[in-house]
Amino acid sequence: MFASRLVRQLVSSRSSVLIARRGFSTQPTEVTPQQLQKQQQDLVSLTSTQNFKNLIATTKHYYEILSEAIGESNVTPLAKAESIQPNLSISTPAGKLAHALFTSAAQMRCINIVSKEVEKLLNFINIGSTFEDSLKSKFSNEEKTTIISLLANSCTGLSPLTSFFLYHIAFIEKFELLVPALKDFKKLADSLSTDVTVKLTVAHNYSAAEKAELEKEVTSFFVAGTPIKYNYTVDESIINGFKIESTLLNHDATLKSAEEKAKRDVSALVESLKKDIEQAIKDENPVWETKEFQDKYFL
Repeated sequence: MFASRLVRQLVSSRSSVLIARRGFSTQPTEVTPQQLQKQQQDLVSLTSTQNFKNLIATTKHYYEILSEAIGESNVTPLAKAESIQPNLSISTPAGKLAHALFTSAAQMRCINIVSKEVEKLLNFINIGSTFEDSLKSKFSNEEKTTIISLLANSCTGLSPLTSFFLYHIAFIEKFELLVPALKDFKKLADSLSTDVTVKLTVAHNYSAAEKAELEKEVTSFFVAGTPIKYNYTVDESIINGFKIESTLLNHDATLKSAEEKAKRDVSALVESLKKDIEQAIKDENPVWETKEFQDKYFL
């Protein structure tokens, strides 16, 4: 089967993560025979068509956002974020998908993140190669889904929205529109020519040197060349770190936020432990003696 060959090629022990005859590759990575065997097993699991499509059910939030933006859903429209509109309109089927992704990213204030990831995907699949042709070919939908799944898993670190967009393309089986839609999204994002205003919340008044260092870090979150205007606000309650707020990107890197998340995680873990022990007592099953229980709560 084509998908099986693709998996074997992807974890070739000699060279790169390579999809032979499909036209895209990454830097070479040497692996031991044991690592190779594990990678093959992991990839086969990751690229299971059913598992891939089941991700739709576990990302209902993104499904509703994207479907509502495309106009294929009866869900109540979500509250809009500050309006950001591209300076052009693309009316093709691929353009419709691109506009939907753009609108979804605007609602979630992550246009900048998605833009960088789309560029990463386009570079990875090497536009003009046989990758796009394979999605238009007579391969089965299962095999085309596997190709997109491999793409999603190869481009590590994708945001949930970008990942879901790939899942959505496979789910609606519009494989031939993937590459054109990514290209069209890039056109929409590139059409934004206005300056970006970023509100930075910090714990104390920053010196010129501190501002320069922070702004250098924040600038790295945006597409190269984006004109940015910074407005500072001091809030001692955040304790340390900073918070970014803009129409293109929101990011909370404050100590206060980290502490609150840690408290929520501990609370959830304690509640889960309590329920597991109560159920074990009820079932007269010493579950705490199992490796699974010990790995979950004590590692």
